[in-house]
Amino acid sequence: MTSKTRYVVAFRSTRAPNSASIDLYDADRLAHEEAASAGGLLAYWFGTPLEGINLATCIWQSRKHAR
Repeated sequence: MTSKTRYVVAFRSTRAPNSASIDLYDADRLAHEEAASAGGLLAYWFGTPLEGINLATCIWQSRKHAR
């Protein structure tokens, strides 16, 4: 069995205290769309913002794609 290396990128998004939560969700959704169109994306998770913070995680098939 051959082991394959995968590259994980996680980032935390924050928003200004007076901005709407949907703004952060939309920003993460757009980042997901851009990542998906770039090629090499295996998985991308982002959730519903909680108290102005959201965590997104991507798994890429190569270091080149992750960069």
